[in-house]
Amino acid sequence: MPGSYISIILGIVLAIFPITNKFIPDFNAQFFMMIVIAPLLFFEGQKTSNHVVRVKIKSIMDTVLFLPIVTIVVLSMGLHWTFSLIFPLVMMIIAVSIPTDATALSAVIGNKNISTKLNNTLKMESLFNGATGIVLLEAAILWLSAGKLLVIENSEHFIVSAVGGAMLGGIAAFIIMIIRQILIRSNINVVSSQLLIYLLTPIIIYVTAEHVHVSGIIAVVIAGLVHNSEAERSRFSVPRQFHASMQAINFISEILNSFVFVVLGVTLCRIFLDQQNYALHNFMWLWVGISIYLISLLVRFFYALLSKYSRVDAIVFAFGGVHGAVTLALTFSLLSETAKIIQSNYALILLSTTVVIILSMTVPVIVFRYILASNDVDQKFDADTRQKIKQDMVHKAILVVEEMKIETYIKDRVRYDLLDQVAKTTVFDFVKEWRNQSTKRLFEKAEIKQEKQALMLAFKEEREYVRQLILSKTISVELGHEIYSEILLAESLVIDPVNQLS
Repeated sequence: MPGSYISIILGIVLAIFPITNKFIPDFNAQFFMMIVIAPLLFFEGQKTSNHVVRVKIKSIMDTVLFLPIVTIVVLSMGLHWTFSLIFPLVMMIIAVSIPTDATALSAVIGNKNISTKLNNTLKMESLFNGATGIVLLEAAILWLSAGKLLVIENSEHFIVSAVGGAMLGGIAAFIIMIIRQILIRSNINVVSSQLLIYLLTPIIIYVTAEHVHVSGIIAVVIAGLVHNSEAERSRFSVPRQFHASMQAINFISEILNSFVFVVLGVTLCRIFLDQQNYALHNFMWLWVGISIYLISLLVRFFYALLSKYSRVDAIVFAFGGVHGAVTLALTFSLLSETAKIIQSNYALILLSTTVVIILSMTVPVIVFRYILASNDVDQKFDADTRQKIKQDMVHKAILVVEEMKIETYIKDRVRYDLLDQVAKTTVFDFVKEWRNQSTKRLFEKAEIKQEKQALMLAFKEEREYVRQLILSKTISVELGHEIYSEILLAESLVIDPVNQLS
């Protein structure tokens, strides 16, 4: 089971029990999009190479424009004829089901191998099609209130929203980037301030874009792409700051991703609890949700075949349209339109969308298990190889330290630190070292110098050992660099005064 599904189950458990449910605030779509989705899209955009976007621009336009339009046409006809639903209502249901979710997709794919081309296509789709869903939803609401579909006006609105969002995101990100670069090259540069400016960037850009009525989603994605190029060309200006920023980004991304799935679990559970009277007396929501999912699968499959994907990749693309938090946020944004949407129709939208989300996150896990190869074996092999290499390099480092003419108790401390690199120390060993550190006298300067020299020499031996393995092609360059970087990070804790506790 993917780890993200544990977070969903945790959310469901929190919502089921009244004692915990009462402490969880109601879902706020605008706040959720601003604080959670915008930063995640920004970080995802920053991880995306601008070259990939330029190469995939035609594919992006197809998945953002052509695929949603075809999906809406086919689904609208099918749902209207099958369930006798009015077209504006059908369009609302479909519009909230258009956006795919990169976070949910990663959870569904897990450790399965998919082609780089297909992975890039699915990733680009999830980055940009949220804006399409929002515009289509607004068009459906306008259709419901005006009584007719304003094709020209809606098309103009989409173009203005998309182009305006891209321009605002690019210009705002560039200005913020230049300000940060000026600060980096000044005497008033502070790491914490730089990091705060960076983390606030997606929120500021998203709020500004929404305030001027252009796409906040496209704005933050483009802003992320701008920062991708900045990161590549300024990482050595202040290395400590860049490293701290990357660690903060990874940490915050993990928290937000986990938070998304907990919120998803809480919200899905609350939807069924709140709508149980309607849900138990009218099962149209179930059949509508299943129909949307199945028809969407067929449309995506034939679209992939027409795009010259192989049959297997076409199947993966079809099931790779995973829906999650963005879809829920769009659905709950309709709460402000309750004057135009009667309660039973809103319940139908809410429940059918929930079915689509659940199916899109569960069915692919089963399907991918049988059609995609797993890299569990490779990961296990790499983990075993990695551990064996680290044990050998530590052994060589200890031998070098043993030959040094330093105090025995210093050798013992260094030996413990080196063995700690490969988890060869027990809790008992740790408690013993902790007690010695807490009760014994502090080292003199000469002793500190000896310990530092011993560690530096040990790390040098470890790096040389890994380097020789890479040169002899005993291990892959990727694995060698991974181990090498760990040694360098450990070494930085010894020589970098900022990273030292005392």
